[in-house]
Amino acid sequence: MKKFRLLSLLGIALVSLALTGCNKDKGDVVIEEINTDSVVAYNDSLVDFASICIDSEDAVWATYQDESASIQDIETAIDNTISQCGTAKDKVNALWARDGDNTLKDSIVAILEKDIQYYTKFKEILPYLEMDELTEEQTAAYDAIISEIEVIDAELTQANNDLIAIQEEFAVNNWFDLQNIEEETVSE
Repeated sequence: MKKFRLLSLLGIALVSLALTGCNKDKGDVVIEEINTDSVVAYNDSLVDFASICIDSEDAVWATYQDESASIQDIETAIDNTISQCGTAKDKVNALWARDGDNTLKDSIVAILEKDIQYYTKFKEILPYLEMDELTEEQTAAYDAIISEIEVIDAELTQANNDLIAIQEEFAVNNWFDLQNIEEETVSE
Protein backbone atom coordinates (compact mmCIF):
# COMPACT_ATOMS: atom_id res chain seq x y z
CA MET A 1 0.00 0.00 0.00
CA LYS A 2 1.31 3.46 -0.83
CA LYS A 3 1.71 5.85 2.07
CA PHE A 4 0.15 9.27 1.98
CA ARG A 5 2.44 11.97 3.23
CA LEU A 6 1.40 12.93 6.70
CA LEU A 7 0.03 16.45 6.95
CA SER A 8 0.69 18.59 9.98
CA LEU A 9 -2.67 18.23 11.64
CA LEU A 10 -2.51 20.13 14.90
CA GLY A 11 -5.59 18.71 16.57
CA ILE A 12 -7.45 20.86 18.99
CA ALA A 13 -5.33 22.97 21.29
CA LEU A 14 -8.02 23.46 23.86
CA VAL A 15 -7.74 19.99 25.36
CA SER A 16 -4.48 21.02 26.91
CA LEU A 17 -5.99 24.00 28.68
CA ALA A 18 -7.71 24.31 32.02
CA LEU A 19 -8.96 27.21 34.07
CA THR A 20 -7.58 27.98 37.50
CA GLY A 21 -9.14 30.58 39.74
CA CYS A 22 -7.46 33.77 40.81
CA ASN A 23 -8.34 36.95 42.61
CA LYS A 24 -8.11 40.31 40.89
CA ASP A 25 -6.99 43.23 42.99
CA LYS A 26 -8.79 46.44 42.05
CA GLY A 27 -7.24 49.05 44.32
CA ASP A 28 -8.41 48.42 47.89
CA VAL A 29 -11.10 45.97 46.79
CA VAL A 30 -10.34 42.34 46.01
CA ILE A 31 -12.88 40.86 43.59
CA GLU A 32 -13.52 37.16 44.17
CA GLU A 33 -14.63 34.84 41.38
CA ILE A 34 -18.39 34.80 40.99
CA ASN A 35 -19.92 31.39 40.42
CA THR A 36 -16.52 29.78 39.93
CA ASP A 37 -17.94 26.29 39.72
CA SER A 38 -20.16 27.11 36.73
CA VAL A 39 -17.30 28.75 34.79
CA VAL A 40 -15.04 25.76 35.35
CA ALA A 41 -17.89 23.32 34.60
CA TYR A 42 -18.64 25.14 31.34
CA ASN A 43 -14.99 25.07 30.23
CA ASP A 44 -14.51 21.48 31.35
CA SER A 45 -17.65 20.35 29.52
CA LEU A 46 -16.41 21.94 26.32
CA VAL A 47 -13.00 20.32 26.73
CA ASP A 48 -14.51 16.91 27.56
CA PHE A 49 -16.83 16.96 24.55
CA ALA A 50 -14.10 18.13 22.14
CA SER A 51 -11.85 15.37 23.52
CA ILE A 52 -14.28 12.79 22.11
CA CYS A 53 -13.22 13.90 18.63
CA ILE A 54 -9.53 14.21 19.43
CA ASP A 55 -9.32 10.77 21.01
CA SER A 56 -10.86 9.18 17.94
CA GLU A 57 -8.33 10.93 15.69
CA ASP A 58 -5.51 9.06 17.36
CA ALA A 59 -7.03 5.78 16.15
CA VAL A 60 -7.05 7.02 12.55
CA TRP A 61 -3.34 7.81 12.58
CA ALA A 62 -2.44 4.63 14.48
CA THR A 63 -4.35 2.58 11.92
CA TYR A 64 -2.90 4.57 9.03
CA GLN A 65 0.65 3.96 10.23
CA ASP A 66 0.05 0.25 10.88
CA GLU A 67 1.69 -1.56 7.98
CA SER A 68 -0.72 -4.49 8.35
CA ALA A 69 -3.84 -2.28 8.22
CA SER A 70 -5.98 -2.44 5.11
CA ILE A 71 -7.57 0.49 3.35
CA GLN A 72 -10.88 -0.75 4.80
CA ASP A 73 -9.38 -0.57 8.31
CA ILE A 74 -8.32 3.03 7.71
CA GLU A 75 -11.72 3.88 6.23
CA THR A 76 -13.46 2.38 9.26
CA ALA A 77 -11.25 4.43 11.60
CA ILE A 78 -12.00 7.59 9.59
CA ASP A 79 -15.75 6.87 9.62
CA ASN A 80 -15.57 6.42 13.39
CA THR A 81 -13.73 9.72 13.78
CA ILE A 82 -16.24 11.56 11.60
CA SER A 83 -19.04 10.06 13.71
CA GLN A 84 -17.31 10.88 17.02
CA CYS A 85 -16.56 14.45 15.91
CA GLY A 86 -20.21 14.84 14.88
CA THR A 87 -21.31 13.58 18.30
CA ALA A 88 -18.89 15.99 19.98
CA LYS A 89 -20.20 18.86 17.87
CA ASP A 90 -23.80 18.02 18.80
CA LYS A 91 -22.91 17.89 22.49
CA VAL A 92 -21.08 21.22 22.35
CA ASN A 93 -23.97 22.81 20.46
CA ALA A 94 -26.37 21.61 23.16
CA LEU A 95 -24.49 23.51 25.88
CA TRP A 96 -25.77 26.79 27.18
CA ALA A 97 -24.20 30.13 26.39
CA ARG A 98 -21.98 31.44 29.16
CA ASP A 99 -23.52 34.74 30.26
CA GLY A 100 -25.17 35.02 26.85
CA ASP A 101 -21.84 34.62 25.06
CA ASN A 102 -21.47 31.71 22.62
CA THR A 103 -18.02 32.74 21.41
CA LEU A 104 -16.06 29.95 23.11
CA LYS A 105 -18.63 27.30 22.25
CA ASP A 106 -18.90 28.48 18.64
CA SER A 107 -15.13 28.43 18.16
CA ILE A 108 -15.00 24.81 19.32
CA VAL A 109 -17.88 23.91 17.00
CA ALA A 110 -15.97 25.55 14.13
CA ILE A 111 -12.94 23.35 14.86
CA LEU A 112 -15.05 20.21 15.09
CA GLU A 113 -16.68 21.06 11.76
CA LYS A 114 -13.22 21.52 10.21
CA ASP A 115 -12.14 18.17 11.65
CA ILE A 116 -15.16 16.51 10.04
CA GLN A 117 -14.41 18.26 6.75
CA TYR A 118 -10.75 17.23 6.97
CA TYR A 119 -11.44 13.54 7.52
CA THR A 120 -14.21 13.46 4.94
CA LYS A 121 -11.76 14.82 2.37
CA PHE A 122 -8.93 12.59 3.63
CA LYS A 123 -11.15 9.56 3.04
CA GLU A 124 -11.24 10.48 -0.67
CA ILE A 125 -7.54 9.65 -1.09
CA LEU A 126 -7.89 6.08 0.15
CA PRO A 127 -8.67 4.50 -3.24
CA TYR A 128 -5.48 6.04 -4.65
CA LEU A 129 -3.37 4.42 -1.93
CA GLU A 130 -4.14 0.95 -3.30
CA MET A 131 -2.98 1.77 -6.81
CA ASP A 132 0.56 0.88 -7.80
CA GLU A 133 0.69 3.47 -10.55
CA LEU A 134 -1.55 6.42 -11.18
CA THR A 135 -2.54 7.64 -14.60
CA GLU A 136 -2.03 11.30 -15.40
CA GLU A 137 -5.72 11.92 -14.72
CA GLN A 138 -5.60 10.02 -11.41
CA THR A 139 -2.48 11.91 -10.37
CA ALA A 140 -4.22 15.21 -11.08
CA ALA A 141 -7.28 14.12 -9.07
CA TYR A 142 -5.09 12.90 -6.20
CA ASP A 143 -3.10 16.15 -6.19
CA ALA A 144 -6.34 18.17 -6.16
CA ILE A 145 -7.56 16.26 -3.11
CA ILE A 146 -4.21 16.81 -1.37
CA SER A 147 -4.44 20.54 -2.14
CA GLU A 148 -7.93 20.68 -0.63
CA ILE A 149 -6.72 18.81 2.47
CA GLU A 150 -3.86 21.29 2.86
CA VAL A 151 -6.33 24.20 2.66
CA ILE A 152 -8.57 22.59 5.29
CA ASP A 153 -5.50 21.93 7.45
CA ALA A 154 -4.51 25.61 7.24
CA GLU A 155 -8.06 26.62 8.15
CA LEU A 156 -7.97 24.19 11.07
CA THR A 157 -4.69 25.69 12.25
CA GLN A 158 -6.24 29.16 12.09
CA ALA A 159 -9.35 27.96 13.92
CA ASN A 160 -7.08 26.53 16.64
CA ASN A 161 -5.26 29.85 16.95
CA ASP A 162 -8.59 31.68 17.13
CA LEU A 163 -9.78 29.30 19.83
CA ILE A 164 -6.68 29.89 21.93
CA ALA A 165 -7.26 33.66 21.79
CA ILE A 166 -10.97 33.24 22.57
CA GLN A 167 -10.28 30.90 25.48
CA GLU A 168 -7.69 33.33 26.87
CA GLU A 169 -10.27 36.13 26.65
CA PHE A 170 -12.89 33.88 28.27
CA ALA A 171 -10.51 33.21 31.15
CA VAL A 172 -9.72 36.90 31.64
CA ASN A 173 -13.40 37.86 31.45
CA ASN A 174 -14.19 35.33 34.16
CA TRP A 175 -11.23 36.25 36.41
CA PHE A 176 -9.23 33.09 35.77
CA ASP A 177 -5.68 32.31 34.79
CA LEU A 178 -5.34 29.91 31.90
CA GLN A 179 -3.04 27.01 32.61
CA ASN A 180 -1.56 24.59 30.09
CA ILE A 181 -2.09 21.02 31.30
CA GLU A 182 0.46 19.60 28.83
CA GLU A 183 3.22 21.73 30.38
CA GLU A 184 2.22 20.49 33.84
CA THR A 185 2.22 16.88 32.66
CA VAL A 186 5.67 17.25 31.05
CA SER A 187 7.18 18.83 34.16
CA GLU A 188 5.83 16.15 36.56
